[in-house]
Amino acid sequence: GTVSSYSVQPSLPAGLQFNTGNGEISGTPTAAAALASYNITARNVTGTATFSLQLAVNPSGSDPPPTGGKRRDVFAYANS
Repeated sequence: GTVSSYSVQPSLPAGLQFNTGNGEISGTPTAAAALASYNITARNVTGTATFSLQLAVNPSGSDPPPTGGKRRDVFAYANS
């Protein structure tokens, strides 16, 4: 069935946002974060489904992105 909401636990690293309506992760990380597991859960009228997302934010790169500021590399791995 159609997903009615999404959630993430624990909260994502600073600067990243999680949309509970569509499950999208967006934003620009503002600090490095060690590799950690984040449980993403989708809910609908029949129940829930959860998967684990492994996410790390590397320290600032030495080259700024084209838009200015500091570049941070984000790596994510999904396991069901």
